[in-house]
Amino acid sequence: MVHYGDSQPLQACLHSILEDPSPVHREIAVADNSANLAVSDLPTGVRYLPLPENPGFGAGLHRALESLEKARREEQHPPFQAYILLNHDVCLAPGYLSAAICALYPEESEAPSQGQQLIAAAAGPLYLDESKTQLWYAGGSVRPLLGIVQQSRNPQDALRPRDVSFLTGAALAVNPRIFATVGGFDEGIFLYNEDLDLSLRWIRGGYRLRFAPRLIATHRLGSATGSAQRSALYLEEITASRFRPFRPFLLRLWLACLHSAYLVLRILRLWAPPNAFSMSKTRALLRGYRRALAKLHHPPRVIGSDSLPRDLAL
Repeated sequence: MVHYGDSQPLQACLHSILEDPSPVHREIAVADNSANLAVSDLPTGVRYLPLPENPGFGAGLHRALESLEKARREEQHPPFQAYILLNHDVCLAPGYLSAAICALYPEESEAPSQGQQLIAAAAGPLYLDESKTQLWYAGGSVRPLLGIVQQSRNPQDALRPRDVSFLTGAALAVNPRIFATVGGFDEGIFLYNEDLDLSLRWIRGGYRLRFAPRLIATHRLGSATGSAQRSALYLEEITASRFRPFRPFLLRLWLACLHSAYLVLRILRLWAPPNAFSMSKTRALLRGYRRALAKLHHPPRVIGSDSLPRDLAL
């Protein structure tokens, strides 16, 4: 997982992993992008990687995975069955880890039958409260011509296992071999939309994305970045990465034109009526949009299978 800011959500996240009664072995690594934790703050056995340079969410996860894989090779342990990638403000429901293995490998044998597509990753219902009354994610679909994700919050969808075209990166179970083959997150994305980019690359690669109702977790939305309040940081970063996941270039160019109008509407909304944050948020949106346009031509910066063990690549 990646930590940033307050350590309290992280402590709750770690305890939910350690206390999960699933009969699976687990190894935990924390990439600390704010470098404000002490090793004594963490339970025994948790690997700690202080990253004061703050390389971003996806890059932080890569450093954590590389640390776990290095230790696995040195100790000559078998390959991991799953990576569980988490925001630090997520708590897993009991049984999550077993459910993750079942979702990634639904057949008794891990070898796919003739013509069967492998499942690259799985995610489940995310709630904003422990009482499970506020559903935040119940599967998602991508609308490429609009450059948006439609994220279901329908309680009925939370009970329905199915293939989807978008999985949130807040709590994500991943097949390690496919992660290494496709290349992991685009490290050119600092924050937000890295999960959209990876979802689309998995689908382009011919893999399935699975919504699994048993993968239940709670999410303290925006505890690090203020996304729940549409902070200036959130507005800039989500705007800066808005076009990067989409291919080909002509589609990104179309989206840049389309979202120019959307940008104007968002700014007008910030000033109706004006408040103390209108100017700072307007500047954040404009900075983010300039960054998005500057990177329209830039190719993705993925880690490639060389950064993870060669025996993982398919």
